[in-house]
Amino acid sequence: MADLLTWMFVIDDHYECSAGLAADGPLIAALADVSMRLGNISTLEWRDRFHGHFAAMLAAATAEIGLRDAGSPPDFDDYVTLRRNAGAMKVVFDVLEVCLGVELSSDSYHSELYQEVVLAGTDVVTWTNDLYSYEKEMAGGLMTNMVVVLNHSGLDLTEAVDETVRLIGERAGALRDAVASLSEGDPAFRCATAVCDWVAGSNRWHACGTDRYGPTE
Repeated sequence: MADLLTWMFVIDDHYECSAGLAADGPLIAALADVSMRLGNISTLEWRDRFHGHFAAMLAAATAEIGLRDAGSPPDFDDYVTLRRNAGAMKVVFDVLEVCLGVELSSDSYHSELYQEVVLAGTDVVTWTNDLYSYEKEMAGGLMTNMVVVLNHSGLDLTEAVDETVRLIGERAGALRDAVASLSEGDPAFRCATAVCDWVAGSNRWHACGTDRYGPTE
């Protein structure tokens, strides 16, 4: 998990300041290595889902590069869909199952309640990240940021920030409600609580300060 997260942070930094994603070299070798190790401790059904989410993450990153180069933000609905894939949380939440030793069946994973957990958890993490990374991403010309999208829709900057905070709170409430509706005997409940742990940890990491979103040359 740590190796995969490191890889995703590196690739995120790479495409934010370059024309595209690396097609060969050390990054691909590292990905092959971590993929092989994940494959050795997971089922075929899990791997198929993971690969689908990983491919969607890379496709969304490519789309973000296109929007950045065009200087054109997506509309709100398109932003939400794109950010859910580009933010990589679906990939992370998949790997949490392997860490817990609780791989969910297709029916359990795609149940209405667990899908709300995945999507609400994704929204809270990525939209919170948008608040903290706004200045860095504006400087880099990135368009897929909640504050940027709302600002371009007609809200001034203060209004856009306030609306982002409100929407994060709304989705945090949806996450709490979905988890509370799961039975504690349901394997999805254990995974859902891990999603909540991840959301809390991500929020603390942002709030306690990180050099990642500070000024750059």
